[in-house]
Amino acid sequence: NEETLLRTTIRRNPDGPMAYYNLGLVYFQQGRLDEAITQYQKVLQINPVETDALNNLGSAFLQQGQVDEAIAHYQKALAIKPDNAEAHNYLGLAYIQQGRINDAVSHYQKALAIKPDYAEAHYNLGNALLQQGQMDEAMAQYQKALAIKPDYAEAHNNLGNVFIQQERVEEAIAHFQRALAIKPDYADAHINLGSAFLQQGRLDEAVAHYQKALAIKPDEADVHDQIGRAHV
Repeated sequence: NEETLLRTTIRRNPDGPMAYYNLGLVYFQQGRLDEAITQYQKVLQINPVETDALNNLGSAFLQQGQVDEAIAHYQKALAIKPDNAEAHNYLGLAYIQQGRINDAVSHYQKALAIKPDYAEAHYNLGNALLQQGQMDEAMAQYQKALAIKPDYAEAHNNLGNVFIQQERVEEAIAHFQRALAIKPDYADAHINLGSAFLQQGRLDEAVAHYQKALAIKPDEADVHDQIGRAHV
């Protein structure tokens, strides 16, 4: 497998950073974050200015909840390469976890100034603007994300949520359904679609989607409550 091949490569050439980097990616994708961190640190021992390794190391720390560590690594990446759109985007995500919404917005905007077709940064900016109550601006960012990446299930879902807040339920349903066509095991989209159907009095369809959500995420207490409401 890939891990075995990369370990063989490292044994043959222990001073080559690329195999450590790729092994870090494998571990990160498997959720083996401590092992991913070790591999990225080995890359940086060989090449301290490798910005992709700094970004990925930051993302591993962020997933572990070590937000300050993550921020420090993203800032190092930006000190080396100020036009690193990915580092700006990831730094925004870290600031969101600290509740620093304005700082997050600033870094998402910097990411987009560098890389206007960065769908994830448009999506993340949309989420931050929504937290600030800027609903129309958030909608525009989700729509930009979808123009770039039409199969972006999370952007469809969150755009649907904006339409729900605007009482445009049919449009919301269309986007929740699109999200589920792309990602059928998307529990939050099933919940949101169920709630939209419940608003329309389409109780059987609402319950069906709540039950699908529970099959994916059995511990969703709110969904049990919603099913109860649908049966009242």
